[in-house]
Amino acid sequence: MKTSCITFYLLCVNFFVFSQTHQDDVNLGGNNMDLFKNKFHVEIMGGPSVPVGQFGSTNYSSSKDAGLAKVGYNVNVNGAYQIFKYFGVGSTLFFANYYVDQSSVNKFLNGSASSSTTGSTDHWRYYGIAAGPVGIIPIRHNLFIDIKTLIGISHANMPTAKIDLSGSTSINSTSDNWSDAFTVKLGGGIRYNLINSICLVGNIDFDYLKPTWKISDASNLTQNITALDFNVGIGKTF
Repeated sequence: MKTSCITFYLLCVNFFVFSQTHQDDVNLGGNNMDLFKNKFHVEIMGGPSVPVGQFGSTNYSSSKDAGLAKVGYNVNVNGAYQIFKYFGVGSTLFFANYYVDQSSVNKFLNGSASSSTTGSTDHWRYYGIAAGPVGIIPIRHNLFIDIKTLIGISHANMPTAKIDLSGSTSINSTSDNWSDAFTVKLGGGIRYNLINSICLVGNIDFDYLKPTWKISDASNLTQNITALDFNVGIGKTF
């Protein structure tokens, strides 16, 4: 899945390069002088975030890297400034949350213990900031495709777990644990400019980060977190 996402992204980049070369021969349906009148735009958007790869796997018995993450949600505040005709810089503040598949947790616990065992977990969660170049493809005088490559840092939270052994008064639990991680966000979307500098936006982003949490003096947990974000929102151009 990760390879497919990157391949799709590279195809979008190739489309951007082709469009940049031939755009002057295309009728954009409006006055070209007004295409880039507003060079700065800010938008807020959100939607479902789908775990992919090992992060979304629920088969912990066959892969210790399985994240058991369910479909979550994400919220982003994006901004971009157009420097040249087809190129700009952008940044984003982002937040994402994924609950853990509880049935898979209990299935694994009962498969590895002779007594009845139950467990409870809360969520995977991260937030951060990223920035980088943005490609801008005008389709019409009020319709644009934005392609972005952003890098940054995330502050990630691993699930807090509590395990209760049946017939025992002992309850084992982990404490709240956060870690910083290098983050890559690749994405593309459509921006439609309405009247009064208001725009409607929709995009698909691919997130990648690999945080490591220190569990104890002798044990660490590393998790590949990969997700596809499907977002819609509203913005303003200046």
